[in-house]
Amino acid sequence: MEQFSYLNTCLNILTYLFSFICYGQINILSTIYVAENAEMHIAVDKTTFNNGGVYTERTAGRYGLLSFATNVAWEGADIDANIDGFIRIYDHQSFVFPSGDQQAFQPAMIQRTEERSPVDLAFYNKEHENTDKEFLIEQISPFYWTVFGEHPAVLSFAWNTLNNIQGLSNNTLENLSIVGFDGTQWRFIDAALDQSNFYDNSAVTLLSGSISSKNPVNLEGYEAYSLGSLIKTEEMIRVSQGFTPNGDGINDTWYIDGIEKFPDAEITV
Repeated sequence: MEQFSYLNTCLNILTYLFSFICYGQINILSTIYVAENAEMHIAVDKTTFNNGGVYTERTAGRYGLLSFATNVAWEGADIDANIDGFIRIYDHQSFVFPSGDQQAFQPAMIQRTEERSPVDLAFYNKEHENTDKEFLIEQISPFYWTVFGEHPAVLSFAWNTLNNIQGLSNNTLENLSIVGFDGTQWRFIDAALDQSNFYDNSAVTLLSGSISSKNPVNLEGYEAYSLGSLIKTEEMIRVSQGFTPNGDGINDTWYIDGIEKFPDAEITV
């Protein structure tokens, strides 16, 4: 009986391993943990998140990570199965990160045209500890991504129904943008809505979509990235609509309310 039980256990283990790594594919069937300073590297053709995900230790400076070799594909990541923690790429020109945290799935994408070097990314489903922002930014989303890398790259970030983009952007995507924390405050990064969501090619709406930086971003210049809404231009500057310097106390002076926000502005009359 003991021999039969031992043999049955071995067969179960072999069956699990066969389903985990088979024919150049990995099927993640349950939660995998990657400890501090450890790395799980995937070099097979395709990885499928099949009712399981990966959790990596997030300790600052000693985090664990899951890395993907070049040309490795993945599928099946969602709110229940993703990489909760740090993800690394090495020599990818373009890559979509299946990043998540605390029952949230927030993919991000990086695209490079020139130099390539390792990039580490993790998503945090919580507000950043620093909320100082430049005057252009009205609100910042209560979640963010950290991206560690050396060379410039175009960044894309996605949102979904859990993110309340309606409240962030006052029910319009017109003033939505990417914002980056430079170590002192959050700053505006020029961005544009994608024609379709980079993750699943669905239409970009208030409920789900994605946005990309218009130009490559210096990854060394920012500690974190998020989505933010911008103050409308007409609310930033108010120009006096009349000028009648006749001494009657009405419109005797011409003024631009808010011009102090733009110290390098040039006014031509």
